[in-house]
Order: sequence, then structure tokens, then C-alpha cells
Amino acid sequence: MNNLIPVQFTDYSGKNIPAPEITLYAETPCDLNEGPFCARNENTLYWVDPRFDLHPETANCLFRKTGPGADEFETFDPGIGSVSAFSQTPDGTFLLFASHCRVWLWKPGKNAELFAQLPGDRFKFNDVTTTPDGHVFCTVLPRDRYNGAGELFDLSPDGTFRLLDACRGIPNGMGFSPDHTRFYFTATTEKIIYCYRYHDGDIRDKTVFAGGIGCDGLAVDTEGGIWSAGWKEKIRRFTPDGKVALELRFPGMIVSSLCFSGESGRDICITAGASPNADLPLSDKNSSAVLLWKNSPFQGIPIPLFGSR
Repeated sequence: MNNLIPVQFTDYSGKNIPAPEITLYAETPCDLNEGPFCARNENTLYWVDPRFDLHPETANCLFRKTGPGADEFETFDPGIGSVSAFSQTPDGTFLLFASHCRVWLWKPGKNAELFAQLPGDRFKFNDVTTTPDGHVFCTVLPRDRYNGAGELFDLSPDGTFRLLDACRGIPNGMGFSPDHTRFYFTATTEKIIYCYRYHDGDIRDKTVFAGGIGCDGLAVDTEGGIWSAGWKEKIRRFTPDGKVALELRFPGMIVSSLCFSGESGRDICITAGASPNADLPLSDKNSSAVLLWKNSPFQGIPIPLFGSR
């Protein structure tokens, strides 16, 4: 099977960046791959299927890549319900952001232990990122994903939460500039990526960084480029001043998120949903995919570890 993925690449930067070769990295029997996370202690990719109810065979499972082949991955069920996203502590323990807005401590092969829970009858976590000061910023989905209030919280190492901001509908991917002075926050329903000033755990001076776009997961590279998964077919790389520098279009695909991985931090892993109309080298058109841009020209910023500064 030819594992190359059809991609339409546009370079607006004027740097003559070569068109990428993107391959199928994993094919999974689920509706939507999401939350890609490179575990630093293993240099291994993990991801989740947040729509666990549609595929009982992988319900509540985490995926971990084990080899280069598209079928080389394993699954874990920590026994805590649906997991949306990850963070990690310096000793390799995962924080799993799970159903009923509970956060669990977990290692593969071990039982999960409850670490924290948001008070109130909230729906579920969506995306997270670890902050430069060792906290986690986490987003919470409203039950009404179009008109409800999506929330942004800070989770401190002592297990307490602090509400930072809210948006209409779905709150999503986040990231920090390389100098830690700016914080980016995706409001998917509003079709906006916001930018804030960041200092020592606090955010202020909210502005629109990019608007009128499909936007889901987010990552930042060492040059300050902001990468946004556009859900409907596209990934865009923005310059720090909000201009589109690159665009990758995957015809017919649902593109949910991305992260940097690999020993050099230059591999870009892209998660995608089941899209039967896409021209993908899948054995089952109802499967979902993880894609890989191996050794890209861009290097990702390592995600900080929870509880470290």
C-alpha cells in the first residue's frame, strides 16, 4: 500500500519551503483521533478518541504508537471513562483529563488515581496545555456547543482550579510563544484564535489574533509560528503577527489537531477523523488516521512538565 497522503501545499512566506511528503502514520478503528501528545520520557506519541460512544471496541481507550507501521500501536483503558487530553509530570506520570471534569494520575500498567475534579455539573474537558510555570490551562466544553459558555481554567499543582476566561461554544487548542509573553487560545465556535499577554500564570489584554477561520487544535514552533488545525481539510501556519505563512489542504479530510514530536522535535503528527470521501490509503474508509510530516523544516516548542518551572 502506498502510504503517501494527498496534500495541496501553499507557501505564502516566500522562503521556498519544499512541499511536504506526508504519510499515513496510524489507522485506527474509531470516529475521531484527537489530542496528540508526545510523551517526553518515552519520545512516543499518544492520542485519544473523544467520540468513544461510536466505536465500542475502542471505547475509553488511549492509543500509543509502537512502531512505524500504520497498524503498530497499542491501546489502554485506564478505567476512568472518556479521556480528552494529557499532561505529564517530570517522573513520567500522566495527568488524564477525563469524563465529568475529573483529572487522574496514571502510568501505563498502573491503576489511575483521582487527582482533582472541577466543582459543579460541568460537561467535559476538551483540550489542555502545560504552562511555562508548571500549571495546566484546560478548556471545558459546554453542553450546548453553539451557544453555551466554553470555559478556560488554570489547574495548579496543588489540585485547585481558577477560572481565567470564557468563550461562546467550543473552547479548543492553546499554546505559548517561545518567549512566554503571549498565550494563544482557540474559540472554535467563534472561528477565532485569541492572543493574550502572559506573565507568571496570568493572562490579560485579549485581542483577536486570527478570525473568520475554521480552527481546532493548535501548536507553536520555535520561530513563533502558530499552527492551527482547521477541522475542514486545512492546517495553517501563522506568523507571530497573524499572517498566513503556509497552508496545507487535505482534500475531503477532517483535520482535528497536531503536535510536534521526534527526537529533533521536527516531526509533525496530525490527527484526523473518519472521512469516507477522502482519498486516503486506508483499509477501511470508516477508520480514522494519524498523519506524519517527518523531519519538517520547523521545530516545535517542548511542552513543559506539570509541577516544574
